[in-house]
Amino acid sequence: MLAGAIAAIGMAAIMPAGASETTKDGAATVVRAAVDLPADHPLVAEGWKAFAEAAEAESRGTLEFRVFVNGAVIGSARSLEGLSRGEVDMGFLAPASYPDSFPRATFLTDLAMVGEDGVAAAAAMTELILLHCPACRDEYREQNVVFLGTYSSAPYVLIAKNLLADVESLKMRRVRTPGSLWDRWVRAIGAFPAANGMEPGEALESGAADAVVDTVLSLQDPKLWHAANAVVTVPLGAYRGASAFTVNRDYWAGLTDEQRAALLGAAPAGVVTTTLAYAQQAAYVLDVSRERGLDVREPEPSLRAAVDAFVNDDAMLSSDAATLAGGHERAARLADTYRALYGKYVALLEPLEAPAEKISVIGREIYGKLNPATFGREADIELGTTVEPDVSVGGGVTN
Repeated sequence: MLAGAIAAIGMAAIMPAGASETTKDGAATVVRAAVDLPADHPLVAEGWKAFAEAAEAESRGTLEFRVFVNGAVIGSARSLEGLSRGEVDMGFLAPASYPDSFPRATFLTDLAMVGEDGVAAAAAMTELILLHCPACRDEYREQNVVFLGTYSSAPYVLIAKNLLADVESLKMRRVRTPGSLWDRWVRAIGAFPAANGMEPGEALESGAADAVVDTVLSLQDPKLWHAANAVVTVPLGAYRGASAFTVNRDYWAGLTDEQRAALLGAAPAGVVTTTLAYAQQAAYVLDVSRERGLDVREPEPSLRAAVDAFVNDDAMLSSDAATLAGGHERAARLADTYRALYGKYVALLEPLEAPAEKISVIGREIYGKLNPATFGREADIELGTTVEPDVSVGGGVTN
């Protein structure tokens, strides 16, 4: 089946919200998904492919996916509006792009530097939202969509003209970063955030920045790798704030319990496969960078310690972000619960090598606790009172 797992770039008509399209023989319900990314992107080529295949299999052929890429159907500027109105049934959403609609989801992006294990971090963030933060789920409900999970993208690293592998070498340097979280870390180690008016490669080449914090994958940009001479793989986190497999709420309600169970059962495959695809691509890019002559090194102990100290300090959380999350106390509770969940998943997943084993653990620990007959359908928040968090993570957040 999988009629469109990287398939269609056009559509004859857009159906109204809640309407179910079936295939010509009437055997399957079509899931129209829009992902505003290219077909070769890890989320599309690996993550959505794995999710769609698993969902079609688990639904016993009653679901068939058509995935539209490169902004077809709704485009990036209208991703929330299109999903909310049901112009597509599912799709990719970056909640932090809509801070007024998703204040807590926006705050959660401030936890990007917590944890180096991408799969454990993606699992922790997904469990936090689905099982421990009713107010987080409420944000999705108010936008008429359902959150099914996130992923961890390629890690952020330090890219520079000269090797800057310890704290002392970075002091008083200008560092271009991808956002305010890393700006705060830069200040904490005695450096200065550089103005972000230029692209990373341009900033490094022109001397406007002595170093840049960016993802490993940014080294594929010729201007950046031409300007750089050194890469320090200091653990500066990764983006984990997406709603990778977002469902229109009306469409979700129109599915059968079995079809909703199939989507929930497929989500762990999407979470794990996307994250591992990013990790594999990042490793490849670092290998190529070494071949091109870049000095790729691990950080000195002082630099790693500076990251650890920052991540474990509440100073990591900006006052503005804490306000978005409902106040500093509640924000700190969210952060503490995430840290505990991350530790839980490191312990559960680190001993496992096979992706299928990781998928199984995440399915058991998170999605197996969701009731497909009620999840994402009730007007109030179901899980805040019906699911008790594992005591090993120090209690859930019920703000």
